[in-house]
Amino acid sequence: MPHAQFGKVRLWFETAGDQGPRVLLIMGLATAGDAWAPQVLGLQGTSRVAWFDNRGVGRSESPRRPYRCRVMADDAAALLDHLGWDQAHVVGVSMGGMIAQHLALNHRARVQSLSLIATHAGGGALPPSPLALCLFAGTRFGSPDARWRRLSRALFPVDYLASPESLPLLTAMRSVVGSRDDHTAVALHLPAVFTHRSAHRLHELDGLPTLIIRPGRDIVIHPRESDRLHRLIPGSRLVRFDRAGHGINAQCAEALNANLREHFTTAFPS
Repeated sequence: MPHAQFGKVRLWFETAGDQGPRVLLIMGLATAGDAWAPQVLGLQGTSRVAWFDNRGVGRSESPRRPYRCRVMADDAAALLDHLGWDQAHVVGVSMGGMIAQHLALNHRARVQSLSLIATHAGGGALPPSPLALCLFAGTRFGSPDARWRRLSRALFPVDYLASPESLPLLTAMRSVVGSRDDHTAVALHLPAVFTHRSAHRLHELDGLPTLIIRPGRDIVIHPRESDRLHRLIPGSRLVRFDRAGHGINAQCAEALNANLREHFTTAFPS
């Protein structure tokens, strides 16, 4: 397994694809980078893709103390150094989108384009719905099956979960995401979400090609937070997925991947 050592932090990472634009995928709270599997499969034929486990989760290691998004953004910049990539198209989902914002703000020259999926700018952001809070709390208790049912309900709309076409995807996602029973990773990552503040600086991203993906049925991060990001980042482009939940990268993988490929091409035409 490939790892990169940065001081006391040891990050697991993987790459795929051998041609096309370089793409760095940043995953969300307490979730291993392998949850990007639908994007890796969809992008590796036309892009060079890298993904990793954030510090404190999965196969990555670091000191056990609360984290901050700006520090995790420094991890991502160090990984680009390790890969020998001077720039990359940066894609972040949920907390990964918060990390991606700090990467773009603090390491602007390394970010060729920015894609923010189901995320927010902090500082007064709308809280998760009461249902999402209850469901996430429930992932700490009960059998693995019960914990997965609660997690999947937080990630996907109920009608999607009931549809026959969702079964293969949910089976695959469960093998990657599991039942989110890594309580230590959750405890380490939550302070990064709670202290995330970028709204006052996002005007600095003027001129950076930025795609904002808005899942309309997200109960974890309110869809209006995508609208807010769109207002705060000059020149950004907003794409609505009105039937998607927080797990949009799996639920709408094909359409999302098509939007990402178009964005990379628009940001840096061949």
